[in-house]
Amino acid sequence: MLEGKPINSDEMEKVDSLFVSILHSIEKNCGLLAEKLKLRERMGSFPGLDVSDKTLVLKGLIALMAAKSNMEDMRPIGGARLSGCMQLNIASSMLKPHNFAFIDQSVTGLFEKRTFIDEL
Repeated sequence: MLEGKPINSDEMEKVDSLFVSILHSIEKNCGLLAEKLKLRERMGSFPGLDVSDKTLVLKGLIALMAAKSNMEDMRPIGGARLSGCMQLNIASSMLKPHNFAFIDQSVTGLFEKRTFIDEL
């Protein structure tokens, strides 16, 4: 993408705005991932990176967004070497009121019965 070519300041600004666009997209579509990566706190360090580090971060964020990978290297912006690994704690999710339900639905879809775990 950016590697191997000299980059002028206009192109560098476009890369920085791409990072901000990706950040907003992650916040909008996967708030848990944005929170885990602490992107809002770390976005200030991105403009000061060199081209190879910016490329590494952008490729990593795109791979995480597209679910191509579950861990990427975010060290250039202050993250961990294997950032983004999300683990769902099912037990705590199931204990929240009205968070987990079994749904019995008729073949036609006209009738439905929901049984919440916390009501069992």
